[in-house]
Amino acid sequence: MSILKNKINYEGLEEELEEALKEDSLYQLRNKAKIRAIEQSVPTYEDFRQIVNGAHLKPLGPKDKMEKIKIPWNLSDRKSSLVIKNVNKSPSDKIENSNCDKLSKSGKEFYCQWRQLNETDKFNLLYSKRNDLPEIFKIELPVEILIEFLIVCLNNLPGKNSAVIDVLNKITQCNRFKLTRACADKMA
Repeated sequence: MSILKNKINYEGLEEELEEALKEDSLYQLRNKAKIRAIEQSVPTYEDFRQIVNGAHLKPLGPKDKMEKIKIPWNLSDRKSSLVIKNVNKSPSDKIENSNCDKLSKSGKEFYCQWRQLNETDKFNLLYSKRNDLPEIFKIELPVEILIEFLIVCLNNLPGKNSAVIDVLNKITQCNRFKLTRACADKMA
């Protein structure tokens, strides 16, 4: 059978063309960077190599910059300030206040609603919002809240095995879940 009689794979040709165009544009960028580096008479080969390897990078624009997050540089100061703030409050208030900074707006709303419910209603809320949990806790799922979720799931395990498994699977999709789980393991 002749190659000319085979069917033409247009998708494959299009992908190959796009790849060739990308390679060509990268080649052009690197070539221009080489010429610039020679014109600038860079002092070492390492400097030359860095200029060529970074040729495809673009400078950050104003929209690309993230907001600054204020993080205390001294963790002992942070812990002492938390202790001072929470001296005259109940344990549930301590949990809520320590987590408020870690929750998005939707996470705060969910947690406020969560605290007002009894054990059965907590699981029902957790089950009804299971698909939204990764979005609700898009910043982070705090350790204390994870522990509360696990306790509620454990208490509802005998009658609702598949529902509990479904909720637990969704909890694992929350942002920074592995880190939260590691912290919970250290607390236990």
